[in-house]
Amino acid sequence: MKKLYVMSVISLVISIAALSLVLLTVYRFNKFSYVYRTPDSEYQYSRVDVSDIADTGEKVEKILEEFEGVNSYTHDNVLVKQIIKMGDDAVQPLLNQLDDLAPDKWAKKFAIENALEMLLTKDHKETILKIFKEKDVCPKLIKKYGFPEAEDMVMDKIKYSTHVDDDIIDVALMLNKERAIPLLINYVSSSPSAVYAAQKLAAMPDVDIIEILRKAAMNARGVWSQSGIARLMIERGVKEGLDLAIQVLRSTDEHSKYSKEQLGNTLSVYTDAKGDYKEMATWLENNKDTLVWNKEYRRFK
Repeated sequence: MKKLYVMSVISLVISIAALSLVLLTVYRFNKFSYVYRTPDSEYQYSRVDVSDIADTGEKVEKILEEFEGVNSYTHDNVLVKQIIKMGDDAVQPLLNQLDDLAPDKWAKKFAIENALEMLLTKDHKETILKIFKEKDVCPKLIKKYGFPEAEDMVMDKIKYSTHVDDDIIDVALMLNKERAIPLLINYVSSSPSAVYAAQKLAAMPDVDIIEILRKAAMNARGVWSQSGIARLMIERGVKEGLDLAIQVLRSTDEHSKYSKEQLGNTLSVYTDAKGDYKEMATWLENNKDTLVWNKEYRRFK
């Protein structure tokens, strides 16, 4: 009996140690998490003491080192705010860091872009246009200031890219809507991730969005993109959207919860599907062949 008690205690200690290791790992992985972050969680970013450094460039470099090797990013964090407080003196060091940035340092790139968006003004037009064209950063500033000189750059990014920032889509429509629409139609039809552009086109009464969505459904990759396209299709009575919905609901992707929630909400409005994700998927599989879009009630019956 005593031996059994000792073994139980040892087992409990091992379990606690294992749990502690898991929690520590999770904390480290999520140290700079971009997902579902609020200002209250900003404490996870710790200000860097640069009081002993005189040169602004060295201060910026020291602070940006905190983003090395991390897997996610929180916008407007305390480290970026620390850089922003340096004012115009921080602009050139940030640009230098951007020039020297390795492709895999995306969290650091977000931090640099975040700071530049707060520091650059309309007076920095040439700089903004240059880094937008060459580094594909700060589309928010192109959108904010609406530089007409950016039109060709913006259109080229839509024409030749497989993933286009939402701000670029807004700028394209703002600068030259007639030129942007055919480019966006082609982009949505062929891109693996074009939900925002599809939403923009779907809101235009003179665009035949149905066939565009059918093509988008065939090319959509990832549960977020597939869920977004499926929702747009289901809202418009496009039956192929139900097949795409099943694919999303059956996904085992650990990051698919939000996409499934959004899709589930849409299905509950436009169909009689009920229950959890698996139950909804089963209902769709059993009923999709007989469902018909009712234009009067705007639902699948």
